[in-house]
Amino acid sequence: MSSAGAGLLGIVVGLALLPLVIATIGSGAYGLWLLVSAVSVYLQYADVGVGSAIVHFGSRSRAGVQGHTFSQYVSGGLMWNMLVATAVVPLFAVLAIFITSSNAGAAGVSSADANALALLATLMLACLLVSPFASALIGSGLLPVERRNQSIGIAVRCAGTLTACLVFDSIVWLAAAEVIAAITPHGAAVIALARRKLLKISFRHGAFSALRKMLRYSIRSFGVALVGATILQLGTVVVGSLMGPSDVTYYNAAFRVYTAARQLLTWIVDPFRSTLSRQFVEDPPRARRILTTLCAAAFGASALGAGVLVFGASDIVHLWLGASVPTATISLTMIVLLVGFVVNAIQIPLVPAGDALGRPGAFFLIQLTWLVAFAALVFPLVHSLGIVGAALALSAPLALIAPLYLWRARSVLELGADDWRASGIFAIFAIVSASAILAFVAAVIQFFAGLEPLSFYSTLTFAVSAVVFAIVLRNHLPTQRIRELLRAKL
Repeated sequence: MSSAGAGLLGIVVGLALLPLVIATIGSGAYGLWLLVSAVSVYLQYADVGVGSAIVHFGSRSRAGVQGHTFSQYVSGGLMWNMLVATAVVPLFAVLAIFITSSNAGAAGVSSADANALALLATLMLACLLVSPFASALIGSGLLPVERRNQSIGIAVRCAGTLTACLVFDSIVWLAAAEVIAAITPHGAAVIALARRKLLKISFRHGAFSALRKMLRYSIRSFGVALVGATILQLGTVVVGSLMGPSDVTYYNAAFRVYTAARQLLTWIVDPFRSTLSRQFVEDPPRARRILTTLCAAAFGASALGAGVLVFGASDIVHLWLGASVPTATISLTMIVLLVGFVVNAIQIPLVPAGDALGRPGAFFLIQLTWLVAFAALVFPLVHSLGIVGAALALSAPLALIAPLYLWRARSVLELGADDWRASGIFAIFAIVSASAILAFVAAVIQFFAGLEPLSFYSTLTFAVSAVVFAIVLRNHLPTQRIRELLRAKL
């Protein structure tokens, strides 16, 4: 629950502060920071997934699997990230200067501020130097501590953003606050591990052999993670390239809702990585039961939450961002992204499950297919439809990708129709589908009847219908399995 709590806190802070940032800093200046920081965040994947390898092998060590010591794994990961940072950070510094200087005029930012943004984005990328320590906390079974550290970082970001907007009214101060917030959890992880004396960092032979073992695992897993990160960041980059910094901010407003939902779902799933790693060793049938329950819960939570947001999108965006932004465009973009999120939600637990089984990269070709389709669609659709086109390019390929995920899970994870039926996911799908149909009918009726606010009745219909159908189908829902899931040892 600490994962969900920290994720929810980050969501609330990110969404609540955006209107203030747009009103004080401006959509152009903030869009420029979003563009360069998106590239910095993307390059964090230059560690080729060593962080996930530390979590994996650390969890297996706790399950009694023989091999290197946990300290050797972390030492090897730290050594690798130092080498990667030495190569990547200077190259990114040059790229960041190019991005900020070439877009400074359109964003209304001075040359000095543009260079400062480039420097701050480079410092954010330098988090690579200490990121293995956060993975070490998770791998050693201290996920609540790591999530507490994330919450501290969120608090720092909130205080820093308020100060930057209300006191300094400066994009540079805002960017500095976000960089400090990004560094804070990593520094706190170092302190937590040092106090508990869980690690002894040493770059001797054991660390080298542990690193080779982790790279054999992580490079296969890294392909899926890198493709996923490319899919998530490419839209921002294309909008910034074809449209401008202000449009990046508007796209980010809708995309922030989408990524917030994904983040919350991911943070709910992440604690079960170590559980699945142990169970696939100790009790594979139980591991599959946990996995299908997790998929059903992920799909149900995402579909119900996204349904409320979809039917209430226009009023939500108007109340959230005000009348000074293109409300209709942002609302439509958000709706398209959320529909894609619901389709994709059931697959989000499958990728870490493949890693836990020792089959990292099992879904790589499917992810790559999604990326190729997205890349082929995004440029023409953004050119013709603007930020809505970027959302459509991201979501439309999922009509093909979602069935491919389930097909691949059947062979890799041995998940058949009986497993899915027992998980209760079909009952959840029936509840969501029936509620959405009734809400759409309500929206049509209120449109022709001229009832205001336009989205209120359809949103209320969706929520009430979901509750009623859940009561009717309560015997078919995975209530008991979800209780067992919450009691599982992480």
